[in-house]
Amino acid sequence: MRSFLRKSALTFLVFGTVVAIAHAHRPGTLQADTTVSNPYVSWVFPGVFETGDELFILRLNMERAFATPFELFVPRQEAYREFRPQYAIVGPGLPKPSRQVEALLPKPLPDGAGVYYEANDKPEREVFFEQVMRRSMWSSGTIAIPLRKGNYQIWIWSKDKQKGKFQFGFGVEEKFDGEAFTAIFSNWGLYAY
Repeated sequence: MRSFLRKSALTFLVFGTVVAIAHAHRPGTLQADTTVSNPYVSWVFPGVFETGDELFILRLNMERAFATPFELFVPRQEAYREFRPQYAIVGPGLPKPSRQVEALLPKPLPDGAGVYYEANDKPEREVFFEQVMRRSMWSSGTIAIPLRKGNYQIWIWSKDKQKGKFQFGFGVEEKFDGEAFTAIFSNWGLYAY
């Protein structure tokens, strides 16, 4: 009977883990300049502002129009209470920024590009509980942006040159083929803080 209970518990644990992972984003590795291999699936990219001067760029080549949600997270820890990285989505079909917004961007816009700018400055920060790693994060809030066919960049930078960990997530469809989980294990310290 004990053997049966152990096997049942193990089966439940494995099944529960698989179900939980099925609701997670596909992991990526965020470098200073990263090209997203498939912008039509769900991704999460961890990063660290070690000096606060870094500018992370995600490049998306949209071969067709597609609307997708975007969100930036930081660990919900006291050390990160005032840490609010910013991001901008830059590319065709987005609104032309005001002079005030353009002055806040970390670099000049490419010719003809519009921008969606996220200041991440809401007084009440949204809290997101991530079920797989069992942790709580502050979120910039989720916003779905319709993208046209064309090349886009997502710029992520640190407001006031603050240092700290963050994650940037976007996408709607799960896809875990190939080496999908390699980045989680190679960057475990960034995912599981």
